[in-house]
Amino acid sequence: MSRLTDIKARINLLEGGAFQELCDALLSRKGYEEIHAYGMQAGTMKTTKGNPDTYFKSKNGKYIFVAYTTQKDDLFKKAKEDIEKCLNFEKTGIQEKDIEEIIFCHTSSNLSAGKDKELKDMCAEKGILFDIYGIDRIADEIYRNYKILAKDYLGMSIDTNQILEQRDFINRYDTNEMMAPLSTKFQFRKDEYEEMMSALH
Repeated sequence: MSRLTDIKARINLLEGGAFQELCDALLSRKGYEEIHAYGMQAGTMKTTKGNPDTYFKSKNGKYIFVAYTTQKDDLFKKAKEDIEKCLNFEKTGIQEKDIEEIIFCHTSSNLSAGKDKELKDMCAEKGILFDIYGIDRIADEIYRNYKILAKDYLGMSIDTNQILEQRDFINRYDTNEMMAPLSTKFQFRKDEYEEMMSALH
């Protein structure tokens, strides 16, 4: 079994809350900020009823809504229903004009290109971006770019963990209480910082 296939198999074993937590971590690492896991009970793997399941705030102040499902059947119907819920002001309290993007994460592989386009067009009519993270894309992202997620969320090691992303290296380094933390803020040294960065470039 290839590593990629093994990652997909592990993802398929996750229940709803664990799948949401994995995807939240993936999206956060891809640059989405100010995460709010609205559809999960804090400190548990239990999901709650909420629309959307997670939301982020973009730098321009708009909202990015995320819906998750581990449902295998009627995926198009489920995605369409989740989009409609995200666009429903009574359920979210957010106007359509304040939504920048809707992301749909799922563990199925049976959404055709035509149905994918139909969902994108549905959002585009409202001026909203739509992106899909299926199990193939999620597994590929983990395998190629975020191997630490396989260890932290899937219980599998797919490399030697000697090369880490910057944030993971800092987090691990800072757990050693014998060393000065790398996460210490460099404050009140703006001129020196700019001089240092200029010299570095």
